[in-house]
Amino acid sequence: MILHPRESRLNRFADGELSRRLRIRTAAHLEGCSRCRNTIVAIRRLSREAHVLPPPSAPAGLKERILERLANGERVILPVADPPMPARTGRRVAAAFAATAAAAMLFTIVRAPDLASEASDLSWFPEQPQMGAQLDFEYRATSMFAGEKELTLRGLYRTGADGSSWHQNLPIQAIGTLVDDENGIHRLSIKLPDDVVYVAFVVEDGEGNRVDSRGRAFWQLLVYEDGKPSRDALLQKVHDLTLRDWEGAYDTALELVEVYRNKPGAWNILSSLEKQLFGVGFDLPTLETHRNAFARMESGFDDGSLFSSEDIGDMYAYARSLGDSAAAERWQGRILREAPDHQFARQLRVSDALTSAGGIWSDETQARLENLWNEGGFAMTSLTEEAYRLALVGGDADAMVRWLDRLRETQPARTDNIVRRIAMTPGGRRVGIERLETLYDHLGELHQVRRSLYHTWADHQVHTEDRRQAIAGALGGALVGEGEISDGLTYLTSALNATWDVELFSDAAGVLFGLGRTTAAFRQWARVAVDPWTEPSVAAALKARALDAIHADEWDALLDAARSDMAAHYLSRLSDPERIDPDVKVEGKDGVVRSLGELTDDRISVFAFWSRYDHHAVVQRDSLAKIAGVIDGYDGTLITLVQEGRTPDWLRYAEEEDFPYPIYHDIGGATRRSLDVWYSTYFVANATGEVQFSYSQIEDVLRQVAALHHR
Repeated sequence: MILHPRESRLNRFADGELSRRLRIRTAAHLEGCSRCRNTIVAIRRLSREAHVLPPPSAPAGLKERILERLANGERVILPVADPPMPARTGRRVAAAFAATAAAAMLFTIVRAPDLASEASDLSWFPEQPQMGAQLDFEYRATSMFAGEKELTLRGLYRTGADGSSWHQNLPIQAIGTLVDDENGIHRLSIKLPDDVVYVAFVVEDGEGNRVDSRGRAFWQLLVYEDGKPSRDALLQKVHDLTLRDWEGAYDTALELVEVYRNKPGAWNILSSLEKQLFGVGFDLPTLETHRNAFARMESGFDDGSLFSSEDIGDMYAYARSLGDSAAAERWQGRILREAPDHQFARQLRVSDALTSAGGIWSDETQARLENLWNEGGFAMTSLTEEAYRLALVGGDADAMVRWLDRLRETQPARTDNIVRRIAMTPGGRRVGIERLETLYDHLGELHQVRRSLYHTWADHQVHTEDRRQAIAGALGGALVGEGEISDGLTYLTSALNATWDVELFSDAAGVLFGLGRTTAAFRQWARVAVDPWTEPSVAAALKARALDAIHADEWDALLDAARSDMAAHYLSRLSDPERIDPDVKVEGKDGVVRSLGELTDDRISVFAFWSRYDHHAVVQRDSLAKIAGVIDGYDGTLITLVQEGRTPDWLRYAEEEDFPYPIYHDIGGATRRSLDVWYSTYFVANATGEVQFSYSQIEDVLRQVAALHHR
């Protein structure tokens, strides 16, 4: 089934009245739907023709009738001029003119115009560039960029040496300026950096207020070798997709194996993803495929067709991924002998050093770990984590801080949490406070390189301020712990007023009770109690403890205030509203086809786009069960949608998993397409069917529902 926009939306599109987001989605639909394109053509044609219609002639005898009525003493009001025409007339004029134009339209063949300008497209030449290639870009803009002479091409560069995490660790760059060539195409020429193998692009206006991220899918460039994507390019694409589109990452890993079937690194990354998805044992056919591939490649090493140190290391990692301890031991010996500088060889030396330490922090252990740190390489993250734990056991505060700082170097995306850990480390609080203050000040300066590809500048400001206030909360608690009460309370109060963070509320309550500020502490307890994720037993325990000190009416008032705070926080972050079509059909497990209108039934609705092939979605199943269990209390409903058809394989899977909530099949992907959903994510709509929160994190979903319920 194809989900067509309502007539009202098509009218507003023709008049240029849609929001930026709705314009993009409607244009994407128009690109593939001739029926709706014809409707747009008709609306715009009616508007144009209405503007050039000659004024109607006066009916015969009108003048004589008016003079006669005036002679009889009647008052006659005559129009002296045409009324002013509103600036946006298409919809209004079309409605008035439709009756007179209908007959003519029946005999007119309406040919849809070229709507390329209504649907964005970024292309580059050559289409299969090699490393360091000269690239010519062409961008056909959507109406969101109407009249813009210059646009910014922004992107993420990945080299073959970049790690496996998503692009939180990598800077986002303004790559160049796309200039309008006066023919509706924006152009740019650049030279691809010599070491870049993969790029994810977006296009935005010069101020970053409007971003075309292709529905958060981005445009993705891969470097080619010998007419096929390079191994590093496909590998970096897997890395880039792993946190935002797990299915896409898995599909790319399958392509990697198909194109580079004799590379153990390709098979290793596929097996790693499948372990996350299917469990350590895989399923038997899948495991057998991997065992056969491993045996085939091991034979290749024996006959000399495979020999690189990278391949040796990957064979060791692949054996471990498959749980083949005998093969892993064989390849462990080879990697230590033949590829001592390989990242996995370094990791083995780290493991050996930690085993030799026996959990004891000594001068010898410190010296050995320092030498390993100086080697550098892939194993540094595990080295720093384990070295920190050993220093913690040994009570060496200086070493704890030193290794945590090193962990921050190797894992910059974890900076916020690592700096908090420093502040909570025995003997490290003062150093932690200095780190927190530096980070707090740093986040006060907005930096483009840290702005996500799909975030506008305004989105980035909100996201950065959330991070900053979380740091403020940690800094406030640490300062109070150091006896700097006034400064600590200033930071803590700022964070409590600006965020919704249950862990912060709980920690702050402990700090406030310690200072004798019981009223403020109870206020934080109330926030914890009303949070939808808080277990009823915890809320009941908080209430019981509160009623030992204050009256029930006071506690109820604090709960009401907390609900208002939560609603205000989330309602300040509403998405551009978009209505879900209630006539869209979905199919249940029982084979019964229902409309979304039947399922929502004028209630707040959570649309969970889910897939059994998305590891992140699978591990969130318990959270979805929690949502399903409590959402009725907020006059809401959970609608979990899968793109798979109701096949025998799916029915077997659903029976085995025994989902505690209903799952529906999104027939033809209609709902997914209408919301530009490219991966597993969550949308929250109000009782009238307007999407209020888009691409939500699952931890926010229930709070968003509660906010809509309590407003």
